[in-house]
Order: sequence, then structure tokens, then C-alpha cells
Amino acid sequence: KLSSTGMDVDASCKELHASFHACHLTYGGGVAVWALMHKHMFPDHVTRLARTKWQSWLDSLRSEELKGTNAASYKIVGSLPDVALLVKLPGITCANDVILDVSEVCVRVKSKLPTCAHELEIPLPRKMDPCACKAKWLKLEQVPRLSWTC
Repeated sequence: KLSSTGMDVDASCKELHASFHACHLTYGGGVAVWALMHKHMFPDHVTRLARTKWQSWLDSLRSEELKGTNAASYKIVGSLPDVALLVKLPGITCANDVILDVSEVCVRVKSKLPTCAHELEIPLPRKMDPCACKAKWLKLEQVPRLSWTC
């Protein structure tokens, strides 16, 4: 579509956003990764313009998510000795935007973004060793996952 519009980024905004989303979900790394992976496909002016469109894409993605439900939620899955905690934070798209504080009895999760102000204090099913906790960002689900093996 971008080629058929004479490299007009504004005319192919929807397709560009789909490309951003697919790249972000698959590789992470933001616009720098997208530009690196697509620099051979487009002229320099297109990748420069894409950098400005990236932020508008993120803003539109966050506003769409916030329209639906902006409430953070969590789910504890598994049973002792293997327990996992999944935390849904609408509008958060990467691990760098989340602060985790793990104690023996609860997990505190807080967003760093002022536009997506989430803060949860999640009680754990029993006392857990904070040092045994492993945190991972699940790219496809866009959620942090914390797991313990007791």
C-alpha cells in the first residue's frame, strides 16, 4: 500500500500501524527495531516520517484500550508448589513501563506512565520467597507474568 501511494505515509497510515503492531509484538524494541528491519524497503524520508507516526500509533493504541476497559486486573494460576500471577494493565505495552515490588505476602504493580495510571497490591495465596520469583513480559498477551516454584 505504501508503494502504491507513492510513499505517502499519511495515505497508508492504517497499514503502517499494522506493521508497527506486528513488529512490536514479535520483536519489541520500538520504532528503532522497526526502522532497522524495514530500512531496505523504504527511502530514508519514509523511515524518518515513520518515527513520528510511531508515537501517534502508541497514543491511539493506548486510547483505544482505555476506551474499552481501563481497569487493571490480575489472575493467579496454578497451584502450589507452582504458582503464577498474570497482571493485565491496559495501555501498557512493554516491561519498561511497569514497576514490580515483590514481598513475601504481596506483589505491588505500578505503571510508570501518567496516561495509564495503574496501581495494584495483590495478596499472595501464602508466604512466598521474593528471591524465588521470576518475572517475564509476555509479548503476545502484553502482560507481566510472575512465577514461583516453592
